[in-house]
Amino acid sequence: MAIETRTPWTKEGETVTFRGPRILDVLRKHELDANASVQFIAYDNFTSEITLDEIRSYGPIFAIDRGCTDADRESKRCSQDQAFTPLAPEEQGPIFLVWPYEELPTAYVPARNSIWVWFVVAVRPVQ
Repeated sequence: MAIETRTPWTKEGETVTFRGPRILDVLRKHELDANASVQFIAYDNFTSEITLDEIRSYGPIFAIDRGCTDADRESKRCSQDQAFTPLAPEEQGPIFLVWPYEELPTAYVPARNSIWVWFVVAVRPVQ
């Protein structure tokens, strides 16, 4: 699935197309969707607890790719016919929890910026 969105850190009007599996699909596949919330743990041990209601309401993805840009093609990171490139660590990769920014309640920014987790290494249910 692809989401074209901005993030709390992009400039106003700037969007990025991210691609990856829907988080809810991954949670269901691994039977992690039965609890009220789950924790997403980043490489640096940052942990964010997110409710299943939030995940169901807004449909975030585990972004593993981002859309290629003209600059990527000029630098040869992407070929002329390539649509996506893997997220690098300096781009919040290799796995970045991405939300459709414009669909989030205004109160979430910056109060819930912790839902944008990058370099996700583990997911665990909250008991």
